[in-house]
Amino acid sequence: MTPPLLLVALALAVGAAEPAKPKKTAPAAPAKAPAAKPTAKPAAKPSAPPLAVPAPAPDDFARASADLKDKNPMVRRRACDELSRLRDPRAVPLLLPALGDESPFVRSAAVDALGLMRAPEAVAPVTLRLSKDADGQVRQQAAIALAYLGAQQAEDALIAALDDKETGVRYAAIRTLGAIRSAKAEAKFTALLKDPDAGMRRVAAGALGQIRSAASLAPLSALLKDEDLDTRRVAVKAIGSLSGDGVKEVLLKALSDADGLTRLNAAMELNRYGTPEGEKAVVELLKSPDTQTRLQAANVLGTLATKDVGLPALMKAAGTDADEGVKRQAAFAARLVRARLGIPEPVPAQK
Repeated sequence: MTPPLLLVALALAVGAAEPAKPKKTAPAAPAKAPAAKPTAKPAAKPSAPPLAVPAPAPDDFARASADLKDKNPMVRRRACDELSRLRDPRAVPLLLPALGDESPFVRSAAVDALGLMRAPEAVAPVTLRLSKDADGQVRQQAAIALAYLGAQQAEDALIAALDDKETGVRYAAIRTLGAIRSAKAEAKFTALLKDPDAGMRRVAAGALGQIRSAASLAPLSALLKDEDLDTRRVAVKAIGSLSGDGVKEVLLKALSDADGLTRLNAAMELNRYGTPEGEKAVVELLKSPDTQTRLQAANVLGTLATKDVGLPALMKAAGTDADEGVKRQAAFAARLVRARLGIPEPVPAQK
């Protein structure tokens, strides 16, 4: 028998000789990805207040209407001018009170605006400004505005204004009475043809030309001896607007005036009679030493030249005049004449 201690020793030896079996271990759990760190949310920006919607800008009419109440008279005046520019009928009831504004500048601008707008309801208050306003400029503007208003009902007030102490008021009243062809003012105008002021004589002559009364031929003819050149020129045009016996003869006499432009005016007015004297007088003016007179003569011949008299004169001036402006005007007038008479343009010479 093997002793027990020996068996124990053998067993231990055998166990030591065999390799140790690895211990079974539980499979390792798969490695977890590191948890993503929560990203910090951006700090919320403070919310901006909602954009304020701007109030619509007042239109030009609303702005000007408001400015009519401004304390500054110059602002009120500009408001009148702006309302006049806009020509909005809504402005009329706003402008009427401005006729009584304490500032004459505002009253004058209101008168002007109402005249340009041709507001019929303004005739009576504007006429009152003409008759009663203390400021001469306002009265003058009222006389002008009444021409735009076509105010026959203001005729008596306008005739009374012919005696106004302010020259500008009288001038404006004459022009307006002429524009409305006031027969009632004819006697006053005739008397003014002898006024010492040449300007007054001119506007009176022009007004008589607008009225076109045959009775004014004699007093207007007397002005053909006036010492003022402009007065004679206006008188000739006024005479040319008349009808009846004697007009043609007076215009023919005016062709001998010492002033070239007076002769030109007479020739133009004679054109309606078909007389050759006017054309011949203008052709002579193409030879004037004064450049402006030749220029005007070429322009006039464009409307009255005939084939055998005025046209050859124009063609000559277009080629030989010393002034380039006269040359161009003569050439242009010649083309007008050929077009009017149905004459073909000349063929340029072959080089």
